[in-house]
Amino acid sequence: MGTPCLYLGIGVKLPVGEHDRFDQGKYAFDRSKAITGEASVSDGIVPATLQLGSGTIDVMPGAFGQIRLWRFSVSGGVTALISGGANSVGYERGLNLSWSMGLRLVLYRSDQGLKVQIRGALSGIVLFSNDIDHSENTALLGRQEKGEVAGTDKDYTFWEAGADADVSSSVTASVSLRFALGRSAGASESSFKRQVNFTVSFKF
Repeated sequence: MGTPCLYLGIGVKLPVGEHDRFDQGKYAFDRSKAITGEASVSDGIVPATLQLGSGTIDVMPGAFGQIRLWRFSVSGGVTALISGGANSVGYERGLNLSWSMGLRLVLYRSDQGLKVQIRGALSGIVLFSNDIDHSENTALLGRQEKGEVAGTDKDYTFWEAGADADVSSSVTASVSLRFALGRSAGASESSFKRQVNFTVSFKF
């Protein structure tokens, strides 16, 4: 039995992805719902769930643990994403927590460095609050925040199975199948029913 390991860390998510993509059709729709001719900063902006980035600097604290027993390895981890506030179009992401737990089994290991293993894992995203659209709209009572974005506080769970092979001391090949359990993520960045990944990594 190996010694249990626990790692704590913190990271920063930088605003490198586009967060303010504009669509003329969306703009026409937004303006058709407005009461006056005053435009909102978010009119015509594609929904945040379809944008590549958040437009904010976010903090990501996390923890990861692992223990080995014979050829088995059990691991688990959690990472929180704490939003840096509203971006340039007034959109603020809600607090969310990503979690995972997995099991690996080494099937074969050679003296030449070849190792083959299979793995299975459960992972999920827990969204604790709705996103908030701080941009203003013209209502009967004057300029008001658009407020909470309905449906952005849903939770999602995924199952993943895969296999890895260290074909040499510097090359690893992996294949995995990931699919959603229960509720589908809909229009979010996690939106898929099934996903197959092939990866080749090199160590230098």
